[in-house]
Amino acid sequence: MAKWTLHEWASLAEIISAAAVVLPHLYVGAELNGNTKAVEAATLLEVNRIARDHLLLSWTDPDATRIEMTGDKDPDLLDPLDQQRYFWSVRSFWLGMQTVFRQHELGVLPDEEWHVYYEVICSNIAAPGKRALWTGKFFIPDFVKVVERCPTFRK
Repeated sequence: MAKWTLHEWASLAEIISAAAVVLPHLYVGAELNGNTKAVEAATLLEVNRIARDHLLLSWTDPDATRIEMTGDKDPDLLDPLDQQRYFWSVRSFWLGMQTVFRQHELGVLPDEEWHVYYEVICSNIAAPGKRALWTGKFFIPDFVKVVERCPTFRK
């Protein structure tokens, strides 16, 4: 077996050093990928919770259902107390959709999920009652643009 020269040992040390630098970066990359998937999964759970809570309230409480259906047609047909309940229900809905929008903007909600919620947003702004209450105030400007660019949006 031949003896290695100092130059050959130095070359081997460089290869080992390079591997020592690269391997941790590969590990960190794999960890980031795993964390990204965990954040996306948590986001989907939150988005589904927002939709589920609204649906459960609307369809398990006959009074809430009546208020929502009447308010969507014309909020003026509701008595003052029910008008307030409708207003806060609609405000809660829009805040939930704004949260969905922000999660998409942050890159943790996949495009295909966002497109479903975009359709929900556009179908809801078409309801005369929801449209009558929409002012865009108290919402982030980019979300206001999304809502007001819906094909169903009418001034």
